[in-house]
Amino acid sequence: MNDLSAAQRAFLEAFTRSDLASQYYLSGGTALSAFYLHHRTSEDLDLFTRGAVDSSALLRLVGSVAEGPVVPRRLADRFGFIVPLRGETVRVEFVRYDHPAIEAPAARFGALRVDGLRDILANKLSAIVDRNEPKDFADVYCLLSRAGLSLEQGIADAKAKFGWPALELLQSAFLRIDQMTDWPALDPPADVEEARRAFRGWARSLIRLEDDEPSPSER
Repeated sequence: MNDLSAAQRAFLEAFTRSDLASQYYLSGGTALSAFYLHHRTSEDLDLFTRGAVDSSALLRLVGSVAEGPVVPRRLADRFGFIVPLRGETVRVEFVRYDHPAIEAPAARFGALRVDGLRDILANKLSAIVDRNEPKDFADVYCLLSRAGLSLEQGIADAKAKFGWPALELLQSAFLRIDQMTDWPALDPPADVEEARRAFRGWARSLIRLEDDEPSPSER
């Protein structure tokens, strides 16, 4: 558990040998688990670039690596593939993500850069406002409770990177964990009730941060 699967490793090894590797970096739950916290199983490879996505080059690369028919998936500027490899499948997504990094990458997989912890936290805080995925809540929980990062710094980084989220939106998102049941297995274990207590506490702390924010007339 908590490391790259055989298919993920094989795909990344092939990808790092390509000319595309220098244009992308690995982020998301797999980057967080495999290179930093080793806290959960993550099936997706999220590869981000600040430049344009060359879908033709990606299709050629994926086709050369796959050991069977590839299933493409496209959503706006997200190019995804389900790739059969090493007797299993790996889900890979290539995304144009034109946001500046908060910190320099702290890890690498060959020539491929791996997003830093502060950037992953900023991304995940933005994600849980947008969607209701248990894996995102689990990652935020582990980043704040196990990685030595603070919520206040994470919010500041998210605002610097994306210009949001507003504190009231984040507070509302945190409280959605009370309706969440499909909680991923974590290592070391932490059940959803433990996470709920933590998120309720963080939601309460946002009230203090709101009180500390300057009013529009004071800015």
